[in-house]
Amino acid sequence: MNKIITLHPTGQERRRSIRIEFNAGYRFTVGDEAFVGNLCNITEHGAFLAGNIADIAGSAISSIGELHITTDNKALFCKAQIVYVNNTIDDVFPSGVGVMFVDFADSQKLLLAELIDCYQKAEKA
Repeated sequence: MNKIITLHPTGQERRRSIRIEFNAGYRFTVGDEAFVGNLCNITEHGAFLAGNIADIAGSAISSIGELHITTDNKALFCKAQIVYVNNTIDDVFPSGVGVMFVDFADSQKLLLAELIDCYQKAEKA
């Protein structure tokens, strides 16, 4: 899998936290439409959801939906806002959307931190 990195024109990544490759299934429901696929990467603040979800028009930016992420027999639930839509496929970016987490229960924040920590440790091993 290609690493997905978005750089600012200065060459620096515009992230508040480290983005890690994160292969996990998701279900994202926006209104009455549900999309399923795999995450490409995740941070403490958001994720990139690959798959047919990019069929959402660019007008869906700012839409908020329910995001369910499943991995390692654990489930993570939160509300997420669409902040980026990519409906083209190339060698760098898959088709999908970038979302920002907007409503997280404290227990879910802890679970996310634990999952990210586990993936980072596994990459270093």
